[in-house]
Formats: sequence, structure tokens, C-alpha cells
Amino acid sequence: IKLANIGLLGAAYFSSSMSVFVVFLLLVVWLQDAIWKTYQSRINRRLLQLENYLLNGVDGKAFQLNSDFLKSRSGVIQLIVENLLQAIRPTVAFPHVVLVLMLGLLLIK
Repeated sequence: IKLANIGLLGAAYFSSSMSVFVVFLLLVVWLQDAIWKTYQSRINRRLLQLENYLLNGVDGKAFQLNSDFLKSRSGVIQLIVENLLQAIRPTVAFPHVVLVLMLGLLLIK
């Protein structure tokens, strides 16, 4: 996803298509990266829980991947907050912040 954003800015630069529209595209790709990282972190937590169930011999509980997840699923607002918190994590924000700043500087010139 990060490489797609780098490619997007590179393509816009070399085709002389630098605009505010490209800024919005960069932000959309950044948000998509955050959504993906949120999904990965949620699955990671759930897989660790399942491994614990299997390790401790909890009968049947480990095989309820989706139903147990749905029971603890938060609302839409909490999901949006979780995605935005992922977006500002340094490992997600880099290189997106740099790309948006680079484009901003190029647009100001």
C-alpha cells in the first residue's frame, strides 16, 4: 500500500498532474493502509487468543473465530477511531506524511 502511494505521487509528478486531487488520493491510500493495519491487529489479537485456547485445551472455544469476534465487535464510531489511531502510528504514517508534505510543497511553488 505504501509503495502504491509512492507510485501514485511519482506518476503524478512525472505526468505533471500535481493537484489537490492527488493530495486527496494520497490521503485515501493512507486511510486504506490504516484500515488494513486495523484489520491485521484485530486478527492478531484473535489468533493469539485462539492459540491460548488450544494450548490450554478449552474445548470448542478455539473454533469459534468469527462468532466470538462478532460478540465483542465495537460500533462504527469506535471502528473509525481505531482506524484513525492506526493512521497516526509511525509505522503506518511513514511514508504517507512525507508524501503529502512533498506534494504540498510542490503545489505551493
